[in-house]
Amino acid sequence: MSALFEPGNYVELSFGYTMPTVEGTHSTPFGTSRSGNAAEAFGQGVVSGKFDVNEQLSFAVIYDQPFGADADYGDADPTYPIAGSRASFESSGITALGRYRLNDNFSIHAGARMVQVDADLFVRSIAAITATGPVFATYEASFDPDRDIGFVVGAAYEKPEIALRVALTYSSELSFENDYRYTVSSPLGTMSGTGTTRYTMPRSINLDFRTGIAANTLLFGSIRWAEWSETVIELDNYLTGRLSDGPPRRGL
Repeated sequence: MSALFEPGNYVELSFGYTMPTVEGTHSTPFGTSRSGNAAEAFGQGVVSGKFDVNEQLSFAVIYDQPFGADADYGDADPTYPIAGSRASFESSGITALGRYRLNDNFSIHAGARMVQVDADLFVRSIAAITATGPVFATYEASFDPDRDIGFVVGAAYEKPEIALRVALTYSSELSFENDYRYTVSSPLGTMSGTGTTRYTMPRSINLDFRTGIAANTLLFGSIRWAEWSETVIELDNYLTGRLSDGPPRRGL
C-alpha cells in the first residue's frame, strides 16, 4: 500500500523471511510426548508499481501473498497424537488501486483485490492403542484452487513539511469455495470421496502512519484488525470434523 503514496512513477520489490517456532506437548498417564517445531520457515514477496496520471490522480498495482499457513509434525515424537501430519494453505493476490488527492493534505483511495487460494492436508492420528502399540488412521485431502474479488477503500492525511502521513484502509472479506478430493485410511479399510468447503477470509482495517522525527529519520508503524473469528474451514469425514478455527496466516 505504501507505494501508492510515493512521489512520481515508482516500482518496489520487497521480500521477508520468517523462521517461527511452535512447539507443544501431549501428556497421558503413560508419559509425555513432544511435537517438535511444527511451524515451517517461509518467505513472502511483494511487488508494487505506481504511476501518476496527473498531479491529483495516480494508480498502483500490488502483488502479494496475503494469507498462508504451513505446519509439519515430521519431527514429533512417534507417540505424539498427530506425528507425521502436515498442512499447507497458500494464497496470492493482485490489488489495483487508484488515489485521488483532494488537496495537499487529504486524499482518498479505492480499488479491487483478487485473491487465489490453494491447500493440501495430511493428518496421521492414533485411532486406537493395542497391546502391540498404537494403531494409526490417516486423512489426506487436496484442494482445487479458487479465487474471489473484493474491494479496498480508504483515506489518508499528510503533512509534507514534517513527513507525516496517516492512512486508514478497509478491505472487504473474501469468499471461497474449494472442491477437494479426500482419502481416509484406517485398519478398517480405505474410503475416498469428494467434497466442497466454503469459507471466508476476514475483512480487515489497516492503520498505517509515519512521521519525521529528525533530519533523514522517520518513525513508522501500522495496526491491523481482522475478523478471524469468522474463518472456519471444515471438511467431510475429517477425523475431528474441523481443519481450522482461526487465522490461517503465517506469523499471525
